[in-house]
Formats: sequence, structure tokens, C-alpha cells
Amino acid sequence: MEYFLTTAATYKSPGAKALIEAISHFGSWHMLAPRVSSKFSSHRLTVHRNLTMNEIIPLIFTLDGTPADCVRIGTRLWNPESKWVIAGINGGSNLGLEIYTSATVAAAREAAMLGFQAIAISLDIGQGRARWGQVVNKLIPVLKYIFAQSIVENSFWNVNLPQRPEKAEMVICPVDKSPLKSDYEREGKKFRFRGQRHKTSVEGRDVALCAANKITISRINI
Repeated sequence: MEYFLTTAATYKSPGAKALIEAISHFGSWHMLAPRVSSKFSSHRLTVHRNLTMNEIIPLIFTLDGTPADCVRIGTRLWNPESKWVIAGINGGSNLGLEIYTSATVAAAREAAMLGFQAIAISLDIGQGRARWGQVVNKLIPVLKYIFAQSIVENSFWNVNLPQRPEKAEMVICPVDKSPLKSDYEREGKKFRFRGQRHKTSVEGRDVALCAANKITISRINI
């Protein structure tokens, strides 16, 4: 089977490398990644200028656009034979309402809108270091589970791995819709984004479960 891969970071990111290693257990793949990191760009599309695609090494290409651009061009014009579109692995969680600001999740959402099966994958790194060395072994059974599920049109999967994925079990759960709080640092008339977090969390939903060291798997309808 052919898999189309993209990321909100770049092809050089540890998350992209981990995703390639994991998906190589399932079939052939191509990656079209943004030339520069596009995190927090949500579902932004580039419509008022030309987009240029370049081959970096065999199977890996870059585009001077967003992850959503990569999915549109990659699945429609470049590699339409792909059956699955997989975005990630994002360095940082995309839980709860973060799915609306996430470019990783937007790539999977764009793929679902175009009629493809899709997954967005993120790793919650919190305040510590990402444990990329543990990610691949834990991700493979998650992908096996998702690939075995029945096809549901107009939906995609959102996966979040906790900070200690080597000790985590996967759970199927809904998305937490608790409000987000955005933090900014102010200096005179200047404001700098310092992060966002959920004010509260609901038991049994993705935010609380990932915090409890669970791999959360949520099917999201569009």
C-alpha cells in the first residue's frame, strides 16, 4: 500500500524521521513536507502566489507552503494513488481544542475533506525532552489498530502519545471540548505568544487521558 506523509515541521525533524521509520513497516511511502516549519498555521492555504516543489532525496520532497497545501498538491497532482495520508509526528500535543490551531491536524482534516483516510499524530513533550527513541515501537501497534478499522467517510484519526510512551497503553476516546487559555508575554505594545493550555479537563476524554500517560486515539468527524 502507498502512504502519503507530511508534517507541520520539516522533513529533518525527529518526528518526521520517526514517522518514516514506523510507516516503513506497512508499505511504500512518499513525503511532501513544508520547506520551513509551519506549526500553529492551522488550515491556512497559499492562494496568491506560486508554490514550488523540490526533491531533496528519493521519496522526500519539500513545498514552500503549509501542511494543508502539501496535502492538496500531493494527493491531487503528485501522488494520487495514496490510500492513507499521515501527518506528524508533531513535537507537542494536539489535544482537545488544540486540534483547531494545529497544522498537523489540519493536514489530516484536509485529506479527509478530499476523500482520503487520514491520521494526525503528535507527541506530548510537556516541559521535558521528547522521547523519540520510544515512539516508533509504541506507534506501530497503534497504526495496526487504525488500519484495521472500517472506513468511515468524512472523518480522520487524531493520535497523541504521552511524554512516556514506552509505558503507555492506547485508549479510544472522544476529544475534550474544555476551553483553552492562551498565554502571552507583554512588553509595552508588543505581545509574544508563550503557549496555550486547557483550563480544565473532562475525565475520560483525550486531555485527561494523555496526562495520565495513555496513548489517545480519537476519530474526528468533519
